[in-house]
Amino acid sequence: MSDEHSFEVFIGLSAHKLNARKMNMGVRIINKNTNNYKVYIHTNILNNKKYIGITKTSERERWNNGNGYHKNQKFYKDIQKYGWVDGFTHEIIQDNLSYSEARRLEKYYISKYNSVSNGYNNENFNLSGSLQFDFDNFIPIDNPDGEINNNKEYFTRVPNEFIQIDIRKKYNLHRIFYVVYILIDKHRSYEDKSYIVISEIFDLCGYKLGKNKPKVFYEIIKCLLFLNESNMIRITSNFDIYAVGYTDCIQMDIISSNFDATDKFSKITSSQLDFIMMSESSINKENILMAFLYINSYIFIRPKNKNNEETISNPKSKPEAFFRSMESMAKELAISKDTLNQCIQCLTSSSENQKPLLIKREVGSIQPDPKKPPQNVPNIYVLNKEGYEQEIEWAILKMLEVYNVDSFGELTGKDVK
Repeated sequence: MSDEHSFEVFIGLSAHKLNARKMNMGVRIINKNTNNYKVYIHTNILNNKKYIGITKTSERERWNNGNGYHKNQKFYKDIQKYGWVDGFTHEIIQDNLSYSEARRLEKYYISKYNSVSNGYNNENFNLSGSLQFDFDNFIPIDNPDGEINNNKEYFTRVPNEFIQIDIRKKYNLHRIFYVVYILIDKHRSYEDKSYIVISEIFDLCGYKLGKNKPKVFYEIIKCLLFLNESNMIRITSNFDIYAVGYTDCIQMDIISSNFDATDKFSKITSSQLDFIMMSESSINKENILMAFLYINSYIFIRPKNKNNEETISNPKSKPEAFFRSMESMAKELAISKDTLNQCIQCLTSSSENQKPLLIKREVGSIQPDPKKPPQNVPNIYVLNKEGYEQEIEWAILKMLEVYNVDSFGELTGKDVK
């Protein structure tokens, strides 16, 4: 199966947009031109490994000189090693196909060349015929919603009740829960059906597949059972969940009334998730994801009206920023300050020509007691988006008010607890 977000826009829409669209329009929007797909093969000249994919965009745009596959780690690694032009041949097998025709042909060639086990395709569904969905009987949805970047970016709302806590202590869940939750929403269909393949989670998080399943394998199963028992999903696979394998597709229905957060949530987009999961940090990816969700959940987002104007008359009073001591954050998340520091270092650093997700601003120190040494106030964190400089300035003003001082001194001494 291609790694081109599989169904592209189809699985990209979050449920609240889908539900709103159904209520407002009462119809399902589909592509007007359905015969615009093509199937292609990239072949490594030296080892004959292949990648089979489909696209409805131009080859130049999809392939992007090999950069279009940076999310497929095993493929992109060889592209960089052998070269896109000198190391691979590129062939359009057939074009002017419907989506279902293209998918059927794609599956045929993936099976013919065994391009999952002996190639570059990722195994996201069972090619033997037991598919999690009938891909041949639906058409992807066009998405004119401007909030999704270039019609290819999905986002997930993760409830704060799972973020601003020690999830192990409160729910006895591993931090891989966040990856599970987001992937369930990512794989969501128009009819609120979804699936999980454990090998995909292992691949994203950097865990190795082994004959003896590691503890994290069963932690993923526990997360799924928790969601099932909490009536957020309904597992529909007819096999024993405890006997599931790495590549078995666990099917489920999403109970949107319980799964979808409408208030008090942190939103994470596909590009933000990709940044985290593709990072070169040696720390566990689920820890980095947890740290981002935690900080992001506390960043106030000013509501906007229909004309995209701020609805708060005094935005200085509500800067889109977050500040809290490292000690308080680490305690609430039940991780060490060193681990948290490494997570934040990853989130505030550039990666492969990508801008950092967060901007960190060190502020300064205060000395409330002249007889004691000064203490550093918490750092300010803002999302790396247009206007973040202004948000930092407003956050500094807010901190001056909170600490009841006229200015901050130089960074020195211990951090404020």
